[in-house]
Amino acid sequence: TLVLLHGTGGDETDLMPLAHNAAPNATLLGLRGRSTEDGTRRWFRALGPAIFDQKDVRFEAGALEAFFEEARGSYQLDPEQVVALGHSNGANLLGAAMLLHPGMVQRAILVRPVMVLDVVPDTDLSGTKILILLGEKDAFRPAGERLAEALAKSGALVTTRILSGGHELGPHDPPAIAEWLDHAAFGPT
Repeated sequence: TLVLLHGTGGDETDLMPLAHNAAPNATLLGLRGRSTEDGTRRWFRALGPAIFDQKDVRFEAGALEAFFEEARGSYQLDPEQVVALGHSNGANLLGAAMLLHPGMVQRAILVRPVMVLDVVPDTDLSGTKILILLGEKDAFRPAGERLAEALAKSGALVTTRILSGGHELGPHDPPAIAEWLDHAAFGPT
């Protein structure tokens, strides 16, 4: 099961083509961000360029953890078979939520993420596997690398790949995701 978190301005269907191309036999569960900014859907508020509302990030991270907790019971999701996949703003929330709520998910794919937490909590993410896909020409790439470092420092097994292109999704994303799912996501830690 792939749980999908869209980017800024998107909705719960945006990542379904990417996820289907990468994992054609997976069950897809799309989520919609609850925050809006000037009519644009997001997962949490920003106070300016690269200035994130820390209280809102933490609140929405808690809501995401509650969703996963509820979904495990309601949908009978096996935590060993769930992969969370976020793009841009969705990946940002997912990365923050994993640091704030260790154990929320055991596998995650973060596509073009950035670090949004001002203070990184002391967290144990041992046993968590994460794929981070960064764009070679993405202006946000250094902030994505900082998130990768924070997740790895917390004990997660992080695979970082730099793909050609910028912040947008590209043709290299589905094969990179498929390869990680086939070879790294479900193997031994």
